[in-house]
Amino acid sequence: MFRANYNYDSKYYVGASIRYDGLSSLPEDTRWGTFWGGSVAWRLSRENFWKDAQVNEWFNDLRIRASYATLGNSDLGNNFPYLGTYGAKLYGSQSGIAWNRMGNNNLKWETTETFDIGLDGSLFNNRLTFELAYWQKNSKDLVLEVPTPPTMGIPYNSYYDNIGKIKNSGFELTVGGTIISTQDWYWQSDLNFSTVKNTVKTLYGGTDIIDNYTIIREGESYRSLYGYDYYGVNASNGNPIWRKADGSLVQFDTFGSYDYAEYDPANPSDVSKSSSLDSEDRKILGSSMPTWYGGWNNTIKYKDFDLNVFFRFSGGNKVMNASRQSALLNMEFANNGTEILGRWVSPEQPGDGMTPKIGYGDQAALFNDGFTDSHFVESGNYLKLSNLALGYTLPKSVLSAINITKIRFYAQAQNLFTITGYSGLDPETNTRLGVDWNGMPQQRSFTFGANITF
Repeated sequence: MFRANYNYDSKYYVGASIRYDGLSSLPEDTRWGTFWGGSVAWRLSRENFWKDAQVNEWFNDLRIRASYATLGNSDLGNNFPYLGTYGAKLYGSQSGIAWNRMGNNNLKWETTETFDIGLDGSLFNNRLTFELAYWQKNSKDLVLEVPTPPTMGIPYNSYYDNIGKIKNSGFELTVGGTIISTQDWYWQSDLNFSTVKNTVKTLYGGTDIIDNYTIIREGESYRSLYGYDYYGVNASNGNPIWRKADGSLVQFDTFGSYDYAEYDPANPSDVSKSSSLDSEDRKILGSSMPTWYGGWNNTIKYKDFDLNVFFRFSGGNKVMNASRQSALLNMEFANNGTEILGRWVSPEQPGDGMTPKIGYGDQAALFNDGFTDSHFVESGNYLKLSNLALGYTLPKSVLSAINITKIRFYAQAQNLFTITGYSGLDPETNTRLGVDWNGMPQQRSFTFGANITF
């Protein structure tokens, strides 16, 4: 790696770097990649026209900056995606080995081109600082699975190749300032807020990559939630209703002659016309990735006491609550969520209008168990008290008698509380991107201790 920086009179800044990286997860012929970057900045506040102007009395510093760089991604989602592998298989009653994964000796680095342009400044004798920037990241040659026809005989009907391009862009704003600074009191506060727009630009042949819960589609956010559009409960018979791709409504005929029947709002009790709900009726139900996030940090001191309070927030994304879908709504002799109490019982007891009548053995169809369903897609917005720490430093007059420079006692709590509309354990829990299936929440922890300096 080589890096160089130069500035002239603290007004003009230039920087450049280049690095040569190797990645053992790639074939030998494409294992090494060269990545480089450059940056420039112009400090306007050092120019005479600024220093001589009245604005300099309160606007102390202003800098315009821009940078461009190429980066290699070493996390390819698979340890050695270029290798063809074999695994143990049974041939009748005999043990053997069989082709397990198709390799690709042409696989190469994923590369991200990054660009940003921004303004940095400080005001009021540097008591208030800010940064405002626009950024863009274009990732190309993404290592993704290429779908293949079953007739080709390739294991899992796919292999890895550099087939994708994704664009991420957004704005970042950081504002920080010393709000109070006296002999006894000090308060420093910093707030940052970022937006992000994620778009899949290119896929192999423009073909969607779909699993039970998400879709990768050109023009959409990466791994958007993809599933069935739930409409509600038929108040006359308790059947669940979905909206099909063509806009018509279909109900699951619980205990009926057909699996699915047309739903006519003018004649809701009629289940005589058979219908269907299949994969072509699935649609995009939201982004699994946040579109905004940030944090707010506060450091407060009063004499020998200090307090740190840090909040985090994020949102604009959706979470598929598969735990609620699979484990908390059932007719088994197992735990149920309280949501089951709102089920349809009769036309006179229609329940909450969203939980249908329950039929033993029909759980998979009633709730589309194992697939994304809008009934269980929830907002991932949250505000968390991520860190709360209180400390006390013993006065120097006490420490001088025992020849110790500093003793600070502290108590700290992390993930103390979360404000969210998400009904699961934690909106940040993902057993896979955008899907929470019995995921573990972030732990709440408490720490007590002392820092001693001799």
